Amino acid sequence: MYNLPDSQRSQVTQSFLVLRVITLALCLGAIMFSAIVTLVTINEIWSWQPGVIGLVALAMGLGGLFVSFVVVRLIHVQQIDRLKQSFFSSDMTKTSKDVWTDEQLTSLLGQNQTMVIVRLAMLEGGAFFNLIAFLIEHSFVSFILAGVLILAMLSLFPRQSQIDWLLDPR
Repeated sequence: MYNLPDSQRSQVTQSFLVLRVITLALCLGAIMFSAIVTLVTINEIWSWQPGVIGLVALAMGLGGLFVSFVVVRLIHVQQIDRLKQSFFSSDMTKTSKDVWTDEQLTSLLGQNQTMVIVRLAMLEGGAFFNLIAFLIEHSFVSFILAGVLILAMLSLFPRQSQIDWLLDPR
């Protein structure tokens, strides 16, 4: 982790642990609700044709997917890059052990955590809306899209490569 001092290393570890717990909690909430919806509608006749609510949920789910993976992702990368640029002037090369000050690292980790939670919330909202549409209209389309949105949420689970990207001063 870029030769961080022990205090900063533990701060990064704690931040990403919290982010992992938040990601799992949001995913498990949607998964549990989908299990409940499935149990409630198990004896109903399911169809492929969504009704009006299903179509609105479909639009919201696809919109949430687009916003989370395109718009918010671009904003996230730009904000992190802007933070990194503000921390380091162009004429200065940092080769010391302490690449980040404590304040800079706290700001960077907070910004990252906020943006990941926003991305997860966009996906979770679409997943829940589609599960509710499925509960009301029994359309496979809503149920499948909810599953895709939950998988998309799981794909945002914090990994080591994200830590490396975040802490890379370039």
